[in-house]
Amino acid sequence: MVFAKQAAEMVGTGTPRIDRRIAAGSRRARSAFAIRVLLLLVVLLLPAFAFAQDDSQNPPPGSPTPVAAPPASADAPADSNAAPATPDAPPASQPAAVPSPAAADLQKIIAPFSLNNGASIDLAADWHKTDGGAMSPPSLIGSYAPPFHFTNALVASNDQQEAMLELATSDNPLAGHDSYWLDAQMHSPPGSGMSLTDFLFYLFLPPSQSCLGHMFEVYTEASRAPQSGDPSSQSDLQVSATCTFTASLSDFYSSQISSAITFEQTAGGPRAFPDVKDFQLTPMEQVDVSGLTFFVFEAQSTQGISADAVAHFNLPKELQGAHADFFWAIGAESPFPFVRDPGRKDAPVIHLSYASIAPGPNPNRRPDFMDLLHHVHFNPPPQ
Repeated sequence: MVFAKQAAEMVGTGTPRIDRRIAAGSRRARSAFAIRVLLLLVVLLLPAFAFAQDDSQNPPPGSPTPVAAPPASADAPADSNAAPATPDAPPASQPAAVPSPAAADLQKIIAPFSLNNGASIDLAADWHKTDGGAMSPPSLIGSYAPPFHFTNALVASNDQQEAMLELATSDNPLAGHDSYWLDAQMHSPPGSGMSLTDFLFYLFLPPSQSCLGHMFEVYTEASRAPQSGDPSSQSDLQVSATCTFTASLSDFYSSQISSAITFEQTAGGPRAFPDVKDFQLTPMEQVDVSGLTFFVFEAQSTQGISADAVAHFNLPKELQGAHADFFWAIGAESPFPFVRDPGRKDAPVIHLSYASIAPGPNPNRRPDFMDLLHHVHFNPPPQ
């Protein structure tokens, strides 16, 4: 009886426990089912997600392709919203200041200076045309000048370099001669009519009209004076007159060639010539450039520029003791027309003369002149 009662009690009290176990098992089953469904959804949706990601990186044909911005370079303008690249750089929002042209920049700007017959020279912006470039030397001394008749000419100066040049064209009195003859003539003594100093004095940097007028006044007074001595020698009269110079650059270089003019009356006729200073002459050099052949000559003064000249001509003080350096190039279309050719009878002779200041015999201004010579061109206008 006792055993049966206990068994009955166990049965009576065990029913709720069984119900709770069934309920817990049902919940676990539902959770496992939910997990399985979630895993199935992940497996089904994962390929679709991967495909969508691939489409975003590889657009279909025909769609616009985004272009990446190029890296900034030193030459490209900076973005106004970009941050400074370095702590020392100014803010990008500030515009860069535009510097004013410096002397070095002006030398890089090239402009042609042309004659109306096709001869031209390319010069930097610090060169400018000046008065001068007459077609012939002053009339009072023109008959004693080298036998070239200029048809076109221009003179330019460079205030920063204290330099001058002249580009000119002329007829051709050299036909029938050769380069050896020309070399000998250009190295002949001053006053011979074809020396390098004659070219400089008569055709590039002639004395002023006031200087020439003063010289003839002195000569007139001397010719009126009573003569003494042997009558056979009284026809020979020689008078020298010193010139005065303004503070211009052309007068400075004229003074470096000659400070006085001599007029001489002989049985063979009158002649005028400069009292030329001492110069160091270099050998002739032939230069072929741009279809032209030039013969180059140089004369450098052996006397340094004095303190008085520096003060009178308003030159920089550091030029005291420097030397005036002169160049002359005679050229024409290649080959140079030494031989008379009916087909080239009108071919002009091109002249480039140049005056500058060199610190001494070496170095000189030859490299500067050669650079100028390589910028000379000749393009004759169509007939």
